[in-house]
Amino acid sequence: MTNYSALRRPLSDRLPIVTYTNRYSPTVETLWMSPQAERLTGYSLDEWVARPGFFQTILHPDDRAPVVEEMRASRAEGRAFSRDYRLLRRDGGVIWIHDESVPIADESGDPELIQGFFVDISERKELERQLLHAQKLEAVGRFAAGIAHDFNNLLMAISGHASLALRGLPEGSTAKRHLTELLATVESASRLTRQLLLFGRTESLAPALVDLRGIVEAARPMLRRVAGDWVRLELDLQETPTIHADPGQLEQVLVNLVANARDGHAGSITIRTGGDNQAVRLTVIDDGEGMDEATCERALDPFFTTKAGEGGSGLGLSIVDGIVRGAGGTLEIESAPLRGTTVAIRLPAAILG
Repeated sequence: MTNYSALRRPLSDRLPIVTYTNRYSPTVETLWMSPQAERLTGYSLDEWVARPGFFQTILHPDDRAPVVEEMRASRAEGRAFSRDYRLLRRDGGVIWIHDESVPIADESGDPELIQGFFVDISERKELERQLLHAQKLEAVGRFAAGIAHDFNNLLMAISGHASLALRGLPEGSTAKRHLTELLATVESASRLTRQLLLFGRTESLAPALVDLRGIVEAARPMLRRVAGDWVRLELDLQETPTIHADPGQLEQVLVNLVANARDGHAGSITIRTGGDNQAVRLTVIDDGEGMDEATCERALDPFFTTKAGEGGSGLGLSIVDGIVRGAGGTLEIESAPLRGTTVAIRLPAAILG
């Protein structure tokens, strides 16, 4: 039902813009403020008007000094003021605003008032932040992939020479043991380069119509090795509709999720599949240490790892997230300290026929 009483309010009250009139003085002394200010900041109009200098008290601490200095300079020079900055809401939140104001002269031509407006640009600032983050990730991905290509070539040379040297060595010799350990280390380094190549999205993809349940079942032996002898791996595989995805990337998703659960000191890991005509569900549940809220919020960030002393690359979940989003799916993480972690993935079912 239309709120006609709201429509009868003056148009200026309904516009998403705050207008104000300040005294022309070194400090911000508000003489009048439009009603939108209270809805935007949580502070009453009386607080804005009755307290000289109130504006400075709600400026974000990081913006306070530069904004006040710019305001003083613009008034001293009699010019317009224009700036983006942050205000602290009464409820503790932070909003970005864009503020514009100009000096108004009296009959004798001397500046008497400041007339201005500000608007909430928080959504725009968040979009700018996301764009900048995406651009940084793209640059990091290209850089990482370039290094991975070169490093992988070196690893291939090391592996080839070590394999040739092994052929002429007797069983049980010290040299053969060292070379075998070297090859195992090279394989670990190769896995890392594959992670970097995936992060940089430089590996060629081969999407196909696949059965996720079948991929999980086929990968069981590999996942068993990834989990380790001390972890109980359980599969609860319900029928899933066909999806359009790269099988190799789906295997990478499974390996990364199981490895991440294992590294979280899980005693058991459960992989579940299911779905309906619209989407396929893949859920990986562990009973490990879990994560607090702050860690959970950063879990998908590239190169973020909690395994500082254990050589974690911090790419596992980031790559999983990238693969899932690239396939048109979504990923959610639910975790709490000492309560394990659940990673739930939804992928769109393929449209057949």
